[in-house]
Amino acid sequence: QEVLLAVVPAPGPAITPAELFDRLRHVLPRHMLPAFLAVVEGLPKTPNGKVRRGELRDLAASGGAWESPVSAAARPASGGRP
Repeated sequence: QEVLLAVVPAPGPAITPAELFDRLRHVLPRHMLPAFLAVVEGLPKTPNGKVRRGELRDLAASGGAWESPVSAAARPASGGRP
């Protein structure tokens, strides 16, 4: 299953998804690296405060998230998503 990591950064210097992925690949095993990364201003939430996971999935599906090299390497030669 492909995983999207959505990050809400703390105030301060900005970080790109590529920089974040580079840091993660040094501390996580390869099988735990996210397939997609998105730096967002805030997580979409319901009125009850739960995260709207569907909106995050849509972000990845619509191309609004950075795709990691791990995900791209695992993609079938046809270019479609697994």
